[in-house]
Amino acid sequence: MNVIVVLLDSLNRHMVGAYGAEEFDTPNIDRFAARAVRFDRHYAGSLPCMPARHDLLCGALDFLWKPWGSIEIWERPVTAHLREAGVTTVLASDHPHLFETGG
Repeated sequence: MNVIVVLLDSLNRHMVGAYGAEEFDTPNIDRFAARAVRFDRHYAGSLPCMPARHDLLCGALDFLWKPWGSIEIWERPVTAHLREAGVTTVLASDHPHLFETGG
């Protein structure tokens, strides 16, 4: 089984055809969504990009004490558990903060 997690934290779901929007054409995302699992009721613990990604990777709601930065060296992100299970993980991001010490 292959798993791809796509986080588009600056994209409003009301602008994506897969969620019923008609204002813009989003054919690539729509085709991907047709074959994917979509989260229709997700509640973010943090709204800015980096803290939200940290919440998802580490399962921790840390925004109030750690507003912006990498995963700490003492934290165990979900990717560590996946690697132990033999799953190859890759990260493509526009946030260089993820690659700072600990990231």
